[in-house]
Amino acid sequence: MKPILALCSILCSLLLRDSYSTSSTRQKKQQEFQAKLQDNIAPSILKRDGSVFYPIGYGADPTGVRESSDAILQAVSDAFNVESELEMLAGVKDLGGVILDLQGGTYKISKPIRFPASAAANLLVQGGTLRASETFPGDRHLIELWSPNSQKQQKSNSTKPIIFTHTKLQNVGIYYEDITFRDILFGFG
Repeated sequence: MKPILALCSILCSLLLRDSYSTSSTRQKKQQEFQAKLQDNIAPSILKRDGSVFYPIGYGADPTGVRESSDAILQAVSDAFNVESELEMLAGVKDLGGVILDLQGGTYKISKPIRFPASAAANLLVQGGTLRASETFPGDRHLIELWSPNSQKQQKSNSTKPIIFTHTKLQNVGIYYEDITFRDILFGFG
């Protein structure tokens, strides 16, 4: 009887060891999966990753349930404040390809997304939907690309072409250059 008991004891020991090894492997795979999932979720809660700005990180709601105007405006403002010594036109700062990534979300906005007054260029807004809320002003646009610094052009009866003699005068009234909107849906309701 003792040999059978010893054999059973050895078998139980082997089974427990294999069970622990399988459980350990399963736990390790689960931890790896959770880490990958966290890595995929992390960009959506970041405000910025290099030259990419995420409105979700500023509190924008990608489900379109809550109002997101202020969060998107803050992300745009931060994108326009990127340090750069380069210029596209004289006086128009080159942002170097900054991206405002909407991450495929649908955002409810109650006021226009108006770009900052500082002159800037080379910006991409991509991948999402902007929907005007019920309280959105009827006489405004979802995105407004005009600066409060813009001067209204003087009406002229002359048909003569205007010849610019100074470089600084050539871009009077130009505050944005190379602003691109890709895969954006604009809507109401």
